[in-house]
Amino acid sequence: MLKIIAAVLLMTLLAVTIAWACPTSPDCPVHDQPMYFAGRTKVVNGHVFALYRCPLGDSYWVRCD
Repeated sequence: MLKIIAAVLLMTLLAVTIAWACPTSPDCPVHDQPMYFAGRTKVVNGHVFALYRCPLGDSYWVRCD
């Protein structure tokens, strides 16, 4: 049980750290509204991407490095 709590805490800390490293509130290219961090990240070819969502439903991966 303690290992699960530690793993969840580590993943949350990683997501928060990446969110701070990424641009804050990029604007949606379609609706020109501020987007919010959706809490998901991925690494592609050594680059970190974070998922941002528009209030109207659009989703975009934003490069963080």
